Amino acid sequence: MSNNDCKEVWENEEESLSEVTDVSTFLSEDVLEIKRVQTLSNGWITDSYILVLGIGGPHVEINTSTGLLSVFWWSDTYESRTYDSKVVSLLEVVEEYLNEIYESDQ
Repeated sequence: MSNNDCKEVWENEEESLSEVTDVSTFLSEDVLEIKRVQTLSNGWITDSYILVLGIGGPHVEINTSTGLLSVFWWSDTYESRTYDSKVVSLLEVVEEYLNEIYESDQ
């Protein structure tokens, strides 16, 4: 897979994300793994979540805070921030949803 192929995967993923209508279904059916990024400063503070959308080939993930959508395939990588307003809104809702879940666990 070339860098251009990674870019094509990136574009397809961004389009798929822009079509998500239900956060709960998206998290349970499309997200393979959720990584919680935290820092320790007077207790643990959640900075963002990284949603893994594809593994094996290619590996695809998006950061809920920055909107950085990353595609990795062997040594090839394509990373860019999404500015699609629907995707940005989705990431904000996902982050709020996950923050509510984690706050209720404490």
